[in-house]
Amino acid sequence: MARNKYIISIADNVVFGALDPTSSLTNLVEEQKLLGIEIHASV
Repeated sequence: MARNKYIISIADNVVFGALDPTSSLTNLVEEQKLLGIEIHASV
């Protein structure tokens, strides 16, 4: 269930990115940073 929500969140980011590339890119970079921290923390 959580995985589906995450996929939907990514899809939303892509859609909003088409409308506002700068904010989408910023959000994507921030998400990558958070994901990187989570991945490193869990290893």
